[in-house]
Amino acid sequence: MNPIRRSSLQSEIIESIRGYIHQNGLKENDKLPSQDEMTRIMDVSRTSLREALKTLEAYRIIKIINGKGIFVGSSPDSNMDSRLATEREREMLLDAIEMRRHLDKEMIRMVIKNATERDFATVEEKLNCLLSKHESGQDESVEDFEYHIALYKITHSQAMEQVYLYMSKMFKHIWEYPLNMQHPFSDTIPLHKDLFLALRNRSRADAERVDNKIMDIMVKEIRQA
Repeated sequence: MNPIRRSSLQSEIIESIRGYIHQNGLKENDKLPSQDEMTRIMDVSRTSLREALKTLEAYRIIKIINGKGIFVGSSPDSNMDSRLATEREREMLLDAIEMRRHLDKEMIRMVIKNATERDFATVEEKLNCLLSKHESGQDESVEDFEYHIALYKITHSQAMEQVYLYMSKMFKHIWEYPLNMQHPFSDTIPLHKDLFLALRNRSRADAERVDNKIMDIMVKEIRQA
């Protein structure tokens, strides 16, 4: 095991434990280091380690016996690879959402400062397309993405628009069935109208409140997927 520099990334902890099992040729029922030893060796918090161990135990990669310790489980290597890939995708999505949360705050400030009524009319068209798709039960992922692009455009900041476009591939992945979720984030769609109205009314506090609510719903769904 090696020190982990980003203790919030569960996949790195999982990968480190996996590497330890392979490097030491451990088999089912072989004993692993204690939690105290793992936190010291990998330089992670006990909370982060426990979450990683829960994941490993759920997939039978390890088994924890109270009072005795942590042991290698019976799960085949392919399951470990599959779970690790899933956790990496989950972390990427969560990181992208947190990045969007910070960018959106600046977007909100600049839209309120710079957007014209004509700009809002353009965004409203995108919003109506999004709501129409949602209400008819159709896939609205493309319209959702286009709505947010339209908001960034009406900041009238070339730098903001370029930053968004540069990161758009990562952001777009959020709306395209992440983690095999079917119709992800549908509960956020009605809130998009609330966000638009807050922006049009030039209420920064209301817009940030709605935007944070949207992001919180997305985070919750990804964590539960």
